Amino acid sequence: GRININGILRDNGLALRSAIEGFLFTSGAGADPLIAGSGLNVENFVKAVMDRLAPIVGSSRAQPTPDTIFWERGAISELPLYHQTTALAGADMGKAKDRAREELVRRLIELVCTKGNVFRIYCVGQALQESPDGTIRAVATNTRTTVVRIIPVFDPEPSDTFDPSSASAVIERFRRPDGWKIEVLQ
Repeated sequence: GRININGILRDNGLALRSAIEGFLFTSGAGADPLIAGSGLNVENFVKAVMDRLAPIVGSSRAQPTPDTIFWERGAISELPLYHQTTALAGADMGKAKDRAREELVRRLIELVCTKGNVFRIYCVGQALQESPDGTIRAVATNTRTTVVRIIPVFDPEPSDTFDPSSASAVIERFRRPDGWKIEVLQ
């Protein structure tokens, strides 16, 4: 995913807004006629995500808690605007068919993640000099920034399909990685 949905409070939802700006629900024979071709109400969607993460308490936002963060990408389908009469696309989503409510989730699922695997590492180095009176001062400072991606390594790779009714298949599918690979991006 391009956007860690749990980090959208940092930029007040700006990255999420830009990713879904211009979103149009599909039209055609398989589309829900209630919202076919309608645009997504971006503000309502971003507000619903932010309210789920950190609801407004009094006059300010609360801090996210383990009960409010998105533990998996599919949790965006649990936002109340899908099940209430909130105008998601200028229509009453409470009357929309399942395929209409699921369309946004299907199209967003690859854009979002719940855990970041790209990190920016900042290093600051200083050359220090001690004067005869014992004081220490920095005579040179240099900074370096590196962007890395941490990639889980599985041996063997988990299958793309599995039987969710089988406990052993679920454990195998979601097992811990056998190791990690670091890719320098910048």
